[in-house]
Amino acid sequence: MHANWGADQAYLRDSWPSEPLPPERLPAVIASRPDGWCLAPDAPIWSFLPAVWPAASRAWVPDRAVRLTRLQCDGGAESVVPWSAWDYAEVESDTNDMLAESGVPARPFGRLWLLKPPPHFEDLDNVVEALTAGAEADEIPHMCCTELVAWTHTTITRWFTNDA
Repeated sequence: MHANWGADQAYLRDSWPSEPLPPERLPAVIASRPDGWCLAPDAPIWSFLPAVWPAASRAWVPDRAVRLTRLQCDGGAESVVPWSAWDYAEVESDTNDMLAESGVPARPFGRLWLLKPPPHFEDLDNVVEALTAGAEADEIPHMCCTELVAWTHTTITRWFTNDA
């Protein structure tokens, strides 16, 4: 299996949002939907998905999203604040450590991945449901690991070559 992130792959057109937005509400993500693009799942277990997805059905836009966290100190009022640079770096480092343990190279920083579903799938939610059910049926561990990455790569390749 050969996993790669297509580091030299061009990205889809993008513009800066006028207000802080989560990934799914960014203008570039919304504009890509009519062309069949879906935002890649952000669940850690599927963080490798863009690396094993066929390059022709994978794209990215710069990550201009703002993620928020809730803070509360000493029982006071709760406040919602944007992630700090440290928060972003920690999440990225944790994800890349998990990917390395699974045999997948570190993902390029600052990208939101867009994927087109394989034929016969309506959207990525259906793809993830099918992958989850199939991995469970084949007794593949339900965690980001070498076995899940290899199994997913084989399954997705089969789906895209209409050999399902």
